[in-house]
Amino acid sequence: MLQRQQLKLHGQQLSDNVGVAGYNVYVNETKVNAELVTATEYDLTGLTPATDYSVEIEAVDAAGNVSEKSEAATFTTAKDTCNS
Repeated sequence: MLQRQQLKLHGQQLSDNVGVAGYNVYVNETKVNAELVTATEYDLTGLTPATDYSVEIEAVDAAGNVSEKSEAATFTTAKDTCNS
């Protein structure tokens, strides 16, 4: 069985007058990172086949200020495929 239950997010580095410390990632309105994401890419794992997802990002600066969430990126994971 071939399953695609992972997605890699890529983005560009943001900046503000204090300096962005990292990002929070939300999948279907639920924050999925325990610590700030400091890279410009993030792996989403454990996704369910044939399911709609919405991903939003918010930036957190060095002073602890949190941006508004980004516009949602939406996608649907592929259905399970069985190879006989």
